[in-house]
Amino acid sequence: MAAPHASLDTLPSELIWEILQYCYCHERTNHIPKRYSTLNSIVLVNKRLREYGLRLLLREIKLPKCEDFLKKVEQFREHLAHRTCDVRVIQTGRTPNDSFTTSPWIWQRILVRIPFSRLQSFSCFDVVTNRHALSMFWLCPDITKFELIWDQSCGFPDFGPWPGLETLRMHFLGELSLCRYPSTIPSYDMLTALCVFEKTHSSWLCVHLQEADFPNLRVFSMQHATSLPPLMYQFIHRHPTLMEVNISLHPDNDDIAFSFSGLQKLIDGTGTWMRLKDPKEKENLDVIGWGHDAIPSDATFITFSAFAFARVPLHPEATQWQDPRGSPHPRYTATELALEVDSQDEWERMGFTVTRLHHFLETMSPRFPALEVLRLGYRTNYHDWHFAALMKHCAESLRQWPRLRKLAFCWGDLHNFTWRSWRRSFSFSLDSVEPPVNLPYAMLDDQPTNQVRWYPRLKEGEPYTLEHVRKIYGLSDAAFADVVRDVESVLGETLNLDEAMDDPRLLMRAWQAFCEDSHVAPMMRLLAKNCPTLEEIEWYPVGPFFVDYAVRWLWKVHRERNSTGVRMVNGELTYKGSLRGNAPHFEVLVGQELDSVIRDRQTVAY
Repeated sequence: MAAPHASLDTLPSELIWEILQYCYCHERTNHIPKRYSTLNSIVLVNKRLREYGLRLLLREIKLPKCEDFLKKVEQFREHLAHRTCDVRVIQTGRTPNDSFTTSPWIWQRILVRIPFSRLQSFSCFDVVTNRHALSMFWLCPDITKFELIWDQSCGFPDFGPWPGLETLRMHFLGELSLCRYPSTIPSYDMLTALCVFEKTHSSWLCVHLQEADFPNLRVFSMQHATSLPPLMYQFIHRHPTLMEVNISLHPDNDDIAFSFSGLQKLIDGTGTWMRLKDPKEKENLDVIGWGHDAIPSDATFITFSAFAFARVPLHPEATQWQDPRGSPHPRYTATELALEVDSQDEWERMGFTVTRLHHFLETMSPRFPALEVLRLGYRTNYHDWHFAALMKHCAESLRQWPRLRKLAFCWGDLHNFTWRSWRRSFSFSLDSVEPPVNLPYAMLDDQPTNQVRWYPRLKEGEPYTLEHVRKIYGLSDAAFADVVRDVESVLGETLNLDEAMDDPRLLMRAWQAFCEDSHVAPMMRLLAKNCPTLEEIEWYPVGPFFVDYAVRWLWKVHRERNSTGVRMVNGELTYKGSLRGNAPHFEVLVGQELDSVIRDRQTVAY
C-alpha cells in the first residue's frame, strides 16, 4: 500500500519558521551570498514557504550603489509597503575607499523619511552622507549601527535620535575653514564600538575624545589618526571598559613614533597620560613616544606608528577605574597584539642592540603570558641570516608562548636572503627566498632601466613572466634557456614557450614547487611542533609595507585527534593575480576589526 502524501501546508507554522531560520543562520555563518542562497529556491516551492522565505530574504539588503538603494526605497513604497517592517540591515557599496562618490546631492532625491521602521543597521560606503541624509532615518528609532562617510564641512552628525546606537563607524573627510565643534554631545550609553577613519582632521572626533562618555565602550579604532597621541591615550585610559583598541597615525602625522614601553602601560592600565588639575599633585607623565629622529630610551628600540591590542581584565574592579592616573598595579593582560614596527636598521648601524623579530619572540613572553594572537610587521632587514636558522631560532622561542594560537609576521626586504647557509645553483631566483615578483629595490645594474623601457606600468609586487625576466634582466639566449630548463625541472613538465612566455603564474608556481616541501613546510611544521597551541601561521615573503602588492603564505596547522602532535601543515600562497585572489594587506588590527576585514574580503556582498 502506497504511503499517503502529505502537503507542506500541513506542517505547523512554528516548525516551518524554525527550519528556515536554521537555513538562514547556517548560510550566513558560511558567508554564502543571499542572492545565491537556498532561500531563493525555497521561496519558489509553494506560496506558504514563499511567505516565510521572503521575510528572511528581506532582512538584509546589500546593494552595489546608493542609487540602487533609492530605487529600492521607491519599489517598497509602491509595491511592498507591507514588507518594510521586515528589513533590518541595509548596506550600499563595500568598505570605504578613495573611489566613493564625494557628492551628497543624491540624498536630495529623498523627500520623505525612510519607510523601514524596524531598520537596525545602515551602512553607506559609496556616497558621502550629511545631516539631510541622516534625517531620513528619524522614523527608524531601532537603529543600532551606522557606518557612514561624512563630509564635516557641511556640519556635524547628531546621533541623539538613536539612543540605542551600539556601533558607530565614521569615515571623515572635508576640510574645515574654522575649527568648529558640535554644540551638544548626545548620550552614548549603549555604544560598544566606535571606529573612525580620519582622511582629514575631525573636530567632531576631537571634542568627543575630550568630553564624551561611552560607559559601555568595548572596541575603539582610529585609523589615519590626526589627533594628538596624548588625547587618544587618555581617552583609552578613561574608558576602562575598552577591550579592543586599533590605532594608526595619519601619514602626515610624523612628529612622533609610539614607544613600546608606553604601549605596555596603556594596555595594562598603569600609565598616566594627562596633566593633573590639582597643583599639589606631583606630575609624572609616562612616555608615549619620541620623534622619528630621536634615539629611544626604551631598551627594546621598538617604535611604531600603528598598533592594536585586545586585553582582558585581571579582576572585576579593573573596568571600574576612575582615577586619571594609572593604577599602581596592572589591571589587564593582553590576549592579542599587532604592531607595524619602524625600521631599526639605522640604530643598529649606530651600535645599538635592537629587538628584531626573533628577539621579540625570545624575550617578550613574560610580558604577555596570556597572548593568543601576535601580528608583527617589521620593516627591519635581516643581514647575514638564512631562512632555516631564523625559523629554528623562532621555533625554539615559541616554546615559551603557552597560549599562542595565531602568528603573523614579515620583515624587511629579502634581497640576498637564502634558504640555508648554502645556495643551490639554480639560475634567476627560484632558489631565493625572495619570490619572482617585481621588486625595484632589489634590482642591480641596468635592470631598472630595462624595466622602465619595456614595462613602465609593471606594479611593485606583480609576478614576473618569462618574458619579463628575459627583457628586464637582459638575459642572453643561453642564459634564458637555463631559466626555462630549471623551471621545467622543478615543475616536472615541458613548456610550450608560445603559451608560457606571458603566463603570470608560471614562475610563482615554479618558485613554490622549489621551496615549499624542502624549505618552508618543514619550518612551519617545526614552529607548530614547538608551540602546541598554534593553529595558524601567516608569513609575508614580500613585506606589504614596501610594495603595491604583497605576497602571503598562510599555513594551517592540523593536529592529531587525541594529542597536540602535528599531523600536517598545509599552506595557501597568494599574490597578485593568483587563482585564490590577491594577497591581503598585513592588517595591524585585532579582534572584531580584524574579523570584519577578513569577512568583507571573503564575502560576495551582492
